[in-house]
Amino acid sequence: METTGVLDRITDGKYGTILAESIGREFVLKIEDLPDGAAEGTWFDLIIEQDELKSLTINYELTKNRKASIESTMARLRKRSGSKFKKK
Repeated sequence: METTGVLDRITDGKYGTILAESIGREFVLKIEDLPDGAAEGTWFDLIIEQDELKSLTINYELTKNRKASIESTMARLRKRSGSKFKKK
């Protein structure tokens, strides 16, 4: 099966947790088993066989698109961050 997943977090500088939301799974890998350049928020193309992660490659385009979307949302939120309540 082929799907996508995101490097959600790095724990203790030793383990990376990849979330594959479309199938409701997470995979914990040693940091040295991740591709070079992988960081939190990096998206991967995953190949899963018999419930085991067989291959992962960085999906640079999806990573770039998701980061741009997050930055856009954050910029929009910052613009409206002013309080609607008057100070006394």
